[in-house]
Amino acid sequence: MKKKNFVTKQQLIFEEIRAKILSGEYPYDFQLPTGKEFCQMYSVSQITISSVFARLQKEGLIHSVPHKGSFVCYEPEDNYFYYATSSKKKIKIVHALISPSPAYLHIMNHLADVFMQNNPDVNISFRELRSQGNSDPYLELQQSKELPSCGEFFWHARYAWDNMLCPLEEMPGFEKLYESLYTEFVYPTINNKGQQHIHALPIFQGIPIFMILNQGLCEKAGVEPIIPNTWSKLLKLIEKLSESSKKTSRFYVTSISVPQGPHGVKPWIEMLGQDFFYHRMQCTDLESLKKIFTTSGALSALKNMESLINNGMVRYQQSVEYFALGNTAFMPFSTTWTLSLIRTIMPDIKKMIFASPPVGENRIYRSFASEFCIGIFRDGIYSETQKAMVWKWLRFLLHPQSQYLISRDYHLPIRKDAAVFLKETEPELYEFCSDVLYRAIPQPDFVGIRKAYQIVGNHISNFLRHRLTAEQCLRCIVSDLEKITK
Repeated sequence: MKKKNFVTKQQLIFEEIRAKILSGEYPYDFQLPTGKEFCQMYSVSQITISSVFARLQKEGLIHSVPHKGSFVCYEPEDNYFYYATSSKKKIKIVHALISPSPAYLHIMNHLADVFMQNNPDVNISFRELRSQGNSDPYLELQQSKELPSCGEFFWHARYAWDNMLCPLEEMPGFEKLYESLYTEFVYPTINNKGQQHIHALPIFQGIPIFMILNQGLCEKAGVEPIIPNTWSKLLKLIEKLSESSKKTSRFYVTSISVPQGPHGVKPWIEMLGQDFFYHRMQCTDLESLKKIFTTSGALSALKNMESLINNGMVRYQQSVEYFALGNTAFMPFSTTWTLSLIRTIMPDIKKMIFASPPVGENRIYRSFASEFCIGIFRDGIYSETQKAMVWKWLRFLLHPQSQYLISRDYHLPIRKDAAVFLKETEPELYEFCSDVLYRAIPQPDFVGIRKAYQIVGNHISNFLRHRLTAEQCLRCIVSDLEKITK
């Protein structure tokens, strides 16, 4: 006779409770009956129930809170790599990217492949968007009724005001996800009914704007490459480089990107607003933006840049590319894109990275803590099933492993528990970023910011081309901002 397999009561109870959790009958954060209640329910001892609870906790399905009880901590959304039931028609997700670098686009395509392999019903495609002048690609897509399902963006207060974005705090699992992020970078925006919602979540944090010096060119020019901690030291360094370059015609000294509409304006707002930001004030509307250009620090900053332009043999067009090729020695405003290009074109370049020296009498320079955000566009969603899958995709992008991959393109993860590629490969740069971001302030975002930045960008461009003095530039900015404020 065959021996029958014996299944203990403990195993049967464990499998039954486990099945209820996985099926959603016991949903996330559900408080389980007490051990005593389970003993009565299954007619078993306390020892048996304690063993069942221990196994459930070991599998990460429940957690115990002292003096309160045991709670379900499993969510179906947490398991990103389950085999989804196939259907005849695939769920389409169109994800928009703003001017992605080749490396970032490669990473996103890889993540999409992983997601689609484990969710066969889903087809993810990317749409690359590039802004021209004062145009906003998402507002243009809204008018043509071609909004994507979801996408990334830099400013979203206007989209929230136009009711273009779905509130995210209403989505399942939001609270748990929210707790895993650097929540100081998550802020509510107002829709057209005056209601506050979380319309977007950061997908990554950009490296703070920094100054960068080509150490190799400094050595060839016979100039000691030291990090200048004041503007006077920086300007002396630029003068020495200019003298050497004039004698040898070996290189240009400085590369500066000219603002194009609202683009490229942020570093100027940051530098000119140091008197304003020194007191931890935030630029949340047109009035606060206007005040920046009336401070003595703003004039001091432009005067410093005026000296740099007059003595720095400046190259304006394609400034980042020229620096990455080793043709220029100094860039006052560098970003993640600069580092990405250097890694691609001249990975062995010897470089020095440092924060901008303090402006005026302030001893601390405060940077913007800028981040790219992701959200769901109402008009790009056609069913609740699609919306649920788009939300799952966004959560997948915020998974610790996804965040680590995204950080490989010189980004900083927005999750607290994610590994940082920069910390592993360039620890000094990571320490620099951590120090700068410790005293940073949130990036400005308000309805009408593009128009305001367009005004600032136009006058800064004229200043760089010697059409306006520092004083004239500030007066023109304030005057034009007052017109749109009225």
